[in-house]
Amino acid sequence: MILLTANGRVDSIVEHLAAGADDYLVKPVAPAELVARVRLALARAATLRDLNPLTGLPGNAAIMREIAQRLAAGRTLACMHADVDAFKAYNDHYGFARGDGAIRATSEAILDALDASPSTEHFVGHIGGDDYLVLSSPELAESLARGIIERFDRAVPALYDPIERERGWVEVTDRRRQRHRAPLMSISIGIARTDLHPLDSPVAIAAAAGEMKAVAKLEFGSALAVDRRRDTDPRF
Repeated sequence: MILLTANGRVDSIVEHLAAGADDYLVKPVAPAELVARVRLALARAATLRDLNPLTGLPGNAAIMREIAQRLAAGRTLACMHADVDAFKAYNDHYGFARGDGAIRATSEAILDALDASPSTEHFVGHIGGDDYLVLSSPELAESLARGIIERFDRAVPALYDPIERERGWVEVTDRRRQRHRAPLMSISIGIARTDLHPLDSPVAIAAAAGEMKAVAKLEFGSALAVDRRRDTDPRF
């Protein structure tokens, strides 16, 4: 909402902006300025719609757009799919409020790892739930993944109550009312690299990273797996 009015008093401007207006223009207004303000408001709205409301990180559309732009520019990249293991058990045991806290802690671990190794190649998006996609240059990918794992594993114990933290598991009930022991959360990271074989679309890159994430999840505890298949592999 953009207000166009002859009332230019500061208190009126503040009142209307506080009430929810996106912008406030005092007449007379040059047509070019009005058009520019409208375009800015639309761009801002589109950006906000694509942010995950829990973490504030870019969502799926922004992730795919970023990958497409890098491919179009001819840049090699590494795509990391990070997924929290045993998150559902944690969420079921402690409730959604603490589950949201675990999601935010995961975001902080990822962002801290990227901050510790600054690069213009870094990009992180929140796919949804406990899944994230991180982009960077191929040569930095594995060290970044290890940094994420280290920070996540360090943060996890504080998310549990003392009794579960000490014994290393929580007890949950499945749909058949059977009780199971779920381990403390860990994180699995799958890495796809466009310098190893030609992944030529955002969907293909994200799918390859997802495949490697599934491989990493076969390990107990936090782990990473790198797609080292090259273009000579008959599967590609």
